[in-house]
Amino acid sequence: MKNQKIPKFSDHQKALNTLQGLLIGISLDQKLNQKEVSEIKFWLSESKEFINKQLYSEIVSILESVIKIGKFKDEEKKDLLFVCEKFNKSNPAFDLVQNDMQVLHGILHGILADGKITLQEAESLKKWLYQNEQLTNSYPYDELLSLLTGILADGKIDKEEQAILKIFLSEFINLEKSKNLDETKIETLKTQFTVPGICALAPEIIPEGNVFSFTGVPSKQPIQDIETTIRENGGIFSYPLRKDTSYLIVGGNTSNSWTFSCFGRKVEEAIEMRKSGSQILIIHEVDFWDNIA
Repeated sequence: MKNQKIPKFSDHQKALNTLQGLLIGISLDQKLNQKEVSEIKFWLSESKEFINKQLYSEIVSILESVIKIGKFKDEEKKDLLFVCEKFNKSNPAFDLVQNDMQVLHGILHGILADGKITLQEAESLKKWLYQNEQLTNSYPYDELLSLLTGILADGKIDKEEQAILKIFLSEFINLEKSKNLDETKIETLKTQFTVPGICALAPEIIPEGNVFSFTGVPSKQPIQDIETTIRENGGIFSYPLRKDTSYLIVGGNTSNSWTFSCFGRKVEEAIEMRKSGSQILIIHEVDFWDNIA
């Protein structure tokens, strides 16, 4: 067939990264239910253009067994993860951050696969993030870690916190590639719950040579003092955000009840910059002064 599309190496890589993350995500709670099995089955059907490859024959065989009996043997999962990792690292253009970010997106998909987020899943996701600090400063690593830290501070996760996590995690999942995730339900949740504003958790702030901006209402010292402090420490202060802005400081008196659709203008702009690959960090005014001190 002349017009048949030949999958690129990057297509194979993304498919396997998604599978790797999906397998990690659905097994964070050490259980496998029918909705999660159906997500695996859906991945298999969506990846059918790849499965004639010799590499995929072993993967397909194991996945078909899992789908049939509805259970994962520990050795099966280890074999699948081994093949995924081995294949992707064989790519001469292997990019660790890009690779692991695709895996993270797969994990988020796996966690949401059955429509529930348990305490064990949230704690295991936070642990995975700490084990993969190479993703620090890459969107949405900092935001996700900060959100999980706040939610897990009391050692439990209630229905509202589950909803907030669902809203946030769904932002990084292609809902068309899911059997169970319903975009309408996600949009309904967004009208019912407010996602808290998210600043980087315990950020490293280096004034010298870096560009800073500010938004909101300062709580400790006037904005003129912040500007002077930055310049005295070798940094650059800019009222508007610039392409090379490294830090956006959020005032301590600013509401922490932002929603994704109602962020302050600069915060929303900074998030869009981060989505596009910018290393700009959104930091709290308190963390700025603590670092300077």
